Amino acid sequence: MGSGSLIWISGAHGKVIIKINDSDPIDSGSGLTSGLTGIIVMIEDSMSRGNYPASVVKIIDEYNVVINRGSDHGVSQGDEFVIYYEEQEELFDPETGEKLGQLEIVRGTGFATHVQPKMATIKSSTMGDGDGWGAGGVAIGGSLLGDFSANPETFGKEFEIVPFDKVMVKDRAKPR
Repeated sequence: MGSGSLIWISGAHGKVIIKINDSDPIDSGSGLTSGLTGIIVMIEDSMSRGNYPASVVKIIDEYNVVINRGSDHGVSQGDEFVIYYEEQEELFDPETGEKLGQLEIVRGTGFATHVQPKMATIKSSTMGDGDGWGAGGVAIGGSLLGDFSANPETFGKEFEIVPFDKVMVKDRAKPR
């Protein structure tokens, strides 16, 4: 068993989250390192989700929008987002009466192309067939809606990136 030092600083908040001093034993063979890595990923993911939903604050064009989250909130270039709006109606489970929340209507998916401290530009990555049909995901082997090759209507069609669907300022964004 060796000793060492581990300090993990949150990328989203710049705060020390976990610190193990030189006097604390670290045995890489014991699985401690991989266990801590898993814990760190869960903590970082949890902290990032606390910053969402974000809002669309500007529409540059039908393919590009700006959201009010940036590097100060843990956004990095290449991060994927779902752009959506929430219906006003609250939905309830008809069997239990439990409140389910509001239905999210997806406008499209995208990725961060430019990140500033308090905002990020999101470019559409939604794949479609050019006829108004969007898959809501990447058309390489499959999508959020299933495998394209398994759908006879889409088999052999060419897919391209399509614009966000009627995106508006104040629509929501969250990590995908």
